Amino acid sequence: MKKWIIALALSLCCTMPALAADWDFMNTDAEGLQYYVDNQTAVKTPERAVIWTKIVRKDGSYTLDQWAILHEQKEIALMKYEVYNAAGKRILSRNVGAKKIEWKPIKPGIAEELYQSIWETAQPAATK
Repeated sequence: MKKWIIALALSLCCTMPALAADWDFMNTDAEGLQYYVDNQTAVKTPERAVIWTKIVRKDGSYTLDQWAILHEQKEIALMKYEVYNAAGKRILSRNVGAKKIEWKPIKPGIAEELYQSIWETAQPAATK
């Protein structure tokens, strides 16, 4: 029963768009792209996480990306993406099929920042 509930939660997370997102700013890259993450809707277990990111371009257009991240393997895969124009109108939406998912190692940069925001926490203070 527990596995069924987890599978249902993950499948809903994978199919629902991030409409009620609470975007937390992550970083701005050298090209001026602004990266945000929605930690509020993230689904996280000790082994994996499913999370949405938002990339805002200088012209105001943006992309929403849904990522699956494997903790121990330190790998990331794009699950879904949606492209919006500056007026907020969706112009493209694609689900990556299960057979087409490409797991890639997490490298230094935005993906590593995302990984760290999910699993790496501050060390507990030493007790006396």
